[in-house]
Amino acid sequence: MNEEINEMTGDPINAYGQSCINIVTVKIGDDPRDTKKVNDIMLHFRKLKLPEMTAGHNIIRYFVYTDYPEDPELDTDLGIIPIPLEIKDGITNPDYYKLDLFDNEIKNDAGKVLDDKCILWDIDLMPRDMCQRHIIASMPMPGEIDDSLLEGEINTDLLKTVKENKYISIRMSSNWHTEGQDFNPWYIEFCNWDSKNLARDKDTLIEDPNDFDLCQYILDNHKGIVLATPPGIFSPFYADNREWNEELNTLWDTEVKKYFPAQWSGDGGDPDDTLYYYDHEWKRINAQSKFMYIDEGPKGDNLNRYNDLFLRLWVF
Repeated sequence: MNEEINEMTGDPINAYGQSCINIVTVKIGDDPRDTKKVNDIMLHFRKLKLPEMTAGHNIIRYFVYTDYPEDPELDTDLGIIPIPLEIKDGITNPDYYKLDLFDNEIKNDAGKVLDDKCILWDIDLMPRDMCQRHIIASMPMPGEIDDSLLEGEINTDLLKTVKENKYISIRMSSNWHTEGQDFNPWYIEFCNWDSKNLARDKDTLIEDPNDFDLCQYILDNHKGIVLATPPGIFSPFYADNREWNEELNTLWDTEVKKYFPAQWSGDGGDPDDTLYYYDHEWKRINAQSKFMYIDEGPKGDNLNRYNDLFLRLWVF
């Protein structure tokens, strides 16, 4: 009998006998810059020793869900696993296809590939030091309460409702920088046998698949609880735009630092630090920020993250 191998570590899967953490990025089209982004994500996972940190407990796998799975520039030697995606009715919005991953019937040539915990990881999201514990952290089981809901004033009616109805949880990256928007679709975490309706009902519920708000769709249609991530863990960075990044510093000082020190987790940093430092002797990026979303502007601006000196020095 052939032994199944974990593509990221090279170890036999049967040696673990444990659950999986499946990280999935959607990539549409054959733009080589997007392929490089996927390769860079995986390189950073390897640099951060993510697979090794969970050896013996969880198998961590990184998939790219793409309509170009045969891309020769996709570095499968790093452990990236392609899943074929079929473009439907001219729909090219990656957020639409992210919803497919809520249905655990997704397959590649090896058969069914997704089970247990899944993380939808945006192609423009980069992992940073100390992100590992957030990736590895378990999701609450149906009817269980996330510890974050037990901080401060406890809503006993909510606790009772969650337990009685066995509500299921989805966690999305918190948005602290856009007024009136609580979440970003950069990072969505769930157990993928729990919320199949989000995939199977999308064509009925979404009016324009190329232009819809993924987070709002989940908030409106998820039959359970949506959990936020801690303040400042996820942060945007505007490629080649120092002025906008310094405006983020102002927002950080008013919208994120107010939660410190109670929710500070920036080991080695200072809760009084701002977000980004361009000219400081040694400070660069606030230690609270564990995930960086690199915004290259609207399509057509043709900004290139690899031309940004700050990113080249301190991120890539």
